[in-house]
Amino acid sequence: MKLLERYSLFTGLKIGKQYLEEQFYPLPFERYVTLNASSGMVAKNYPFYTDVVALIKPYLVSRGIEIVQLGAKEDAAIPGCHHLMGKCSMHQSNYVLKSSLCHLGNDSVLCHRAGYLNIPLVETFASTSVENHSPYQFDEKKTRFISSHRWGRNPTFASQEAQSTAVLIDPFDIARAVLDLLEIPHTITQHTLHVGQAYNATLFDWVPDMVVSPQF
Repeated sequence: MKLLERYSLFTGLKIGKQYLEEQFYPLPFERYVTLNASSGMVAKNYPFYTDVVALIKPYLVSRGIEIVQLGAKEDAAIPGCHHLMGKCSMHQSNYVLKSSLCHLGNDSVLCHRAGYLNIPLVETFASTSVENHSPYQFDEKKTRFISSHRWGRNPTFASQEAQSTAVLIDPFDIARAVLDLLEIPHTITQHTLHVGQAYNATLFDWVPDMVVSPQF
């Protein structure tokens, strides 16, 4: 059951139409997708959007599509995006989102808004679940929910996790979902063999081919 439905049962209030005010915000282009890399809960935030953007950007650029990053001013800027974090209000973010060709993000308010507006949506789930936390209204044909496998465990619903489950989501899966929803042909067939805490760290293994002195 969705959280909204449970709130409705507990309060006795009916579920009405979603309404969020919109305020104009100028953009120098018309065709774009939106990305929100934050959510208000660290455990929900996917940390490898830089890789996702690097995968999808060449395909988008070839079709004149830009990437707009929405969010709070403290959000890290993802290379390859037009950065509006902290530059527009929530009402202006709603305005920008309304014309997005596709929205990509963690479980957050903008994903719920995108679902209501019937915008193609790719949403990641780590510490929360699709069953409880996905948008109340959305078009199944235009939506891709991508969940962490969480090592086979249930969601923690925690704001912070000792072992991040968000890091287990394959960036190739997210990139494919975005391009497929946009109906853009692509050659992204790869799968990451292992995604985890050290996924984007540079590591070296040195295997000696000689007897090494203990003082080395």
